[in-house]
Amino acid sequence: MRRWMWTWIVGGCASNPTTKTDTGSAIDPRTTGPYAVSVRYVDASGDAPPVLIWAPTRAAATPHELADLERAPDRATVMAQAVAQAPAGCPTEQLSVAIDAPVIDGPLPLVLMSHCHQCTASSLATVAHRLASWGVRVASASHEGNTLFDVLADTALPLNSETLDLRVRQLDAILVDALDNSAAVDATRIATVGHSFGVVTTGVLAQRPQAVRGSVFLGAPADNPLLPGVDASALTAPNVWLLLEEDNSIGAVGNTLIEDNAARATGPTRLVRMADGGHWSVSDIVGIQDAFMPGCGTDVRQDGSQERFSYPDPVTARDTTAGLVAAAVLPWLLDEDEGVDLVDTLDGWEGLTVDAP
Repeated sequence: MRRWMWTWIVGGCASNPTTKTDTGSAIDPRTTGPYAVSVRYVDASGDAPPVLIWAPTRAAATPHELADLERAPDRATVMAQAVAQAPAGCPTEQLSVAIDAPVIDGPLPLVLMSHCHQCTASSLATVAHRLASWGVRVASASHEGNTLFDVLADTALPLNSETLDLRVRQLDAILVDALDNSAAVDATRIATVGHSFGVVTTGVLAQRPQAVRGSVFLGAPADNPLLPGVDASALTAPNVWLLLEEDNSIGAVGNTLIEDNAARATGPTRLVRMADGGHWSVSDIVGIQDAFMPGCGTDVRQDGSQERFSYPDPVTARDTTAGLVAAAVLPWLLDEDEGVDLVDTLDGWEGLTVDAP
């Protein structure tokens, strides 16, 4: 079994990984795991941006709105208003969590999560919740300067290489802070999950030699000419790609690039397609802005046919995405399995098609 550490970030931080949750539950990625989920907001510190920490707990969980996860009152108000004004059934309204509850004893595996362009730390809340329920710690960055709140304040950074560099530095700072606490995080079990711009952000980390156990890329190519910085052939760890078949944000060209990235990645790889999926079908904030609508309701197919179609039900699409990410990540982090075979079991589930490039 491969062993590694980011010695260039932190030294002397090793631990003995476990192979299962301490409940002994068999992994079923389509369902929530045996733990309730604690959510803690960690404010900006040094170079690290604000971050939502999702982790397993034995405390009782209760329903909370996405706005409850934003500790800054002005941001909580913005999120509450955005969700309330969105079309019914589009964004996530509530999740069952225990805010600031104590976490089960560590060290725990870690997933670094990077959100889409001008989104929020809670953009992939359903995915983070699923992973945490199975005994994984998730650090979901709020990429300051590139969030929804920056857009509304008219201070948003553009989609360019300079913003990419900032986002990568933010993830690195979160990782440094996490690994400073060896009682909480296992430095030998780290994975990444990114959506849209977050695919490129996490792709930079994933191509570093022995940096992560594996990566899941949702709805974008990591290696692309618009945002250079990732070489798909350098992705030697396991990698899973989700292609959203009606993604009119990156378009047919972007989806072709996803296929190309998956074909050139050199680690164990799966390319998964979501039938009729839109760019924000995977996200808990689908529909809270006009720009985030593709993924909820009806639209016109991007093939030029002018055929109208319906995106998958948003709740189902988020649950399916969470199951896919769990199928990829949990074996890497809980069973020390470096393959992608569990993803194959989802072929045909809720419109997913699994290919081996």
